[in-house]
Parts: sequence; structure tokens; C-alpha cells
Amino acid sequence: MKEHSANVSTLSRVVSYSIDACKATTEKVDKLIADKFSFMEDHKSTYNANTVLVNKSIKNVGTLFQMEKVNFVELLKALQFDHEAFQSSINVKITNFRRIWQRK
Repeated sequence: MKEHSANVSTLSRVVSYSIDACKATTEKVDKLIADKFSFMEDHKSTYNANTVLVNKSIKNVGTLFQMEKVNFVELLKALQFDHEAFQSSINVKITNFRRIWQRK
């Protein structure tokens, strides 16, 4: 009977230790899951904020490129006008020079 009582006592301690180990493991797993969800929420918030920021930046760059395109078109028109005015001025001077030359 003494031996049976010792076995029961040992078994009781093993079961108690097993319960404590399971309890500790469950707490660690619960904390790990909570940490994972917290990390995922932080990641999602950061991802969404970065997405908004990148989309705004892309839109701004697109607007800047559109403005530069307009500036280049205006510059091209101005250069064409200046070129035409220059050509006209040269033609007038050549014509005047020919008239003067022909008179001599």
C-alpha cells in the first residue's frame, strides 16, 4: 500500500507538472498569437499609409511631367516663332543687299 501511495503521489506530481507546463505553453502561445496580430495590424497600417503616400507622390510626379510637357511645347512654339522672325529678318536683309548691289 505504501508503494501504491508513493506511485500515486509521484503520478500526481507528474500530472501537476504537466498541467503547469501546458498552462505555461498555452500562455506563451497566446502571447505569440497576440503579438502576431499586433504586428500584422502595425504592418497593415504602415502599408496603407505608405500606399497613400506613394500614390500621392506618383500623382504629383505625373502632374509635374504634364507641366513640363506644356512648358516644352510653349518653348518649342516660341523658338519656332523666333526662328521664323530671324529667317524673315535675314530674307529682308538679303533682299535689301541685292537691291543695293544691283543698283551699282
